[in-house]
Amino acid sequence: SGAIWFWSSSRIQLTNPLMAQQKVTNLQATDVTHSLMHNLYHSFDRRDESVIYDQLATCVSGDLLREIYIQIMERVTLEDQGGAQVKIDEIDVLSTETAFREDSPGFKSSVKWNVIGSVGHWGHVHTRANQYDADFGVEPIEGAWKIVSLRITDETSLGSSN
Repeated sequence: SGAIWFWSSSRIQLTNPLMAQQKVTNLQATDVTHSLMHNLYHSFDRRDESVIYDQLATCVSGDLLREIYIQIMERVTLEDQGGAQVKIDEIDVLSTETAFREDSPGFKSSVKWNVIGSVGHWGHVHTRANQYDADFGVEPIEGAWKIVSLRITDETSLGSSN
């Protein structure tokens, strides 16, 4: 099964008050990464294409923005044709490791997290849990932190229940 990219609470603003500084601390980088993940998942709460794109643009930049947007639109199209509907109930970040770059204020975060969601189809709802490992490239862009690269290195189903 594909990655579930949903989140069910409000968007967090990610202006970069540290833009003038060259480096952020490990704790700040972890907080930024977790907030960006939150916003990425939250973009899926929307159904209007322009709103989805605008929400994604607050946390994702470059070619990755277009790539994720296309994946979302394919998913929405499937749902419109009677496909499964997914609602994320919980995201649990298990670990985050940060590597700083010497040549920029950006950083790379390797994150492991669990996602628990409700999947509804054919009048039936069940819970599904997945675990992900991914590398996020994060850079300050136009006054805000944004994900500029995302590579999922592992995806494991933790099972489902009825």
